[in-house]
Amino acid sequence: MITASQLEEYAAMHGLFIHPDRDLEHFVGLVNTGGGKCPCDGSRLCPCPQAPEDAKKALREGRPKEAACTCHLMVTKEYLDAWGMKVPAPSAQEPQEEEVTEEPGDEDWQVQTEEIQDLVLTIKAASNFVEKGKVDKAAEVLMREIDKSECDMCQKLLMAEASRMGFIQNICEVDEEECKRERAHAVERAKRIEKLLKQVDKYAVTHDLEEAQDVGEVEERGPPERKIDSYHACLSAVHSNAPNTGALPEYEKQVRFAISSKLCAAQNRGEQTSFEEELEKYKDQHPEMFTRMV
Repeated sequence: MITASQLEEYAAMHGLFIHPDRDLEHFVGLVNTGGGKCPCDGSRLCPCPQAPEDAKKALREGRPKEAACTCHLMVTKEYLDAWGMKVPAPSAQEPQEEEVTEEPGDEDWQVQTEEIQDLVLTIKAASNFVEKGKVDKAAEVLMREIDKSECDMCQKLLMAEASRMGFIQNICEVDEEECKRERAHAVERAKRIEKLLKQVDKYAVTHDLEEAQDVGEVEERGPPERKIDSYHACLSAVHSNAPNTGALPEYEKQVRFAISSKLCAAQNRGEQTSFEEELEKYKDQHPEMFTRMV
């Protein structure tokens, strides 16, 4: 779940300011009740990597009054000048660092619970692949661990991240710049997940593991009334019932996931297709995954 201080830090990192007339706490509440998505654009997670680029583009095009993120929460100095607003003093951010309250030792905590230790290592491995541009390998690592894990919380988290890899794969096929942004966002998310898992593990050391998993699920899911979107609901159903694709053994899981992802993405756009049709397209694009090259 996002916090006010995290949004302020993100804005400062990119040379932006929080709009002085916005109720930041109210905005944070809207983001968190919306599952972490931007209240003004449900296709983006907040804070979105596009915000700084959108602001710069507006300035390049001579639109200073629009040099802001989609919700006009994070704005540029030029935006404030154009609307006759005062630029907030940098010192206004100093108290925010004290607001971030963490239990002593959270950052240096060494994971002790075996299930969570495996999960942390898997998330790290997947993140490393994403950082190198190998999103398909990241999905493969996550899916392999889902099959091995007996931890309910772990399976849910891994499935969510594997679904995200499918989404990024689709983006990377059509938009290189957006692909880079989504990969960067995924790497940052992996760091937040690791931090959350350390907190869960710390709790599990002195409490019942099942209770700790409940804590982790609440943190990860956000408000209980949040519903899974149609794409992820489709992916979960399709992948669990996907037939064998005929790929080489070392690629089978990866291909099944990729086809499931493409099928659900197409259906989410309202396109008529089938698992078989998407599989044939994938075979044409990646013949090396189906025929052993000598």
